[in-house]
Amino acid sequence: MNNNEKKLYNVNETGKVLGVGRNRVYSLIKNGYLKALDIGGFKVPSSEIDRFISEYEGYSFKNMDNPTRM
Repeated sequence: MNNNEKKLYNVNETGKVLGVGRNRVYSLIKNGYLKALDIGGFKVPSSEIDRFISEYEGYSFKNMDNPTRM
């Protein structure tokens, strides 16, 4: 990663990257699926977004309590 690449994303930006709304991002954080830093507002590291996509590719999060493989 070079110094020009964004390292932290706020909730709105994370939602745009993942293609979901801010409430869904908050739910993912609250339920422990997506790790974030709380530094005056949640910030999600770009590496965490990559990990989430890789780990949960092929899953449905319609039921946040029980993500299922599609």
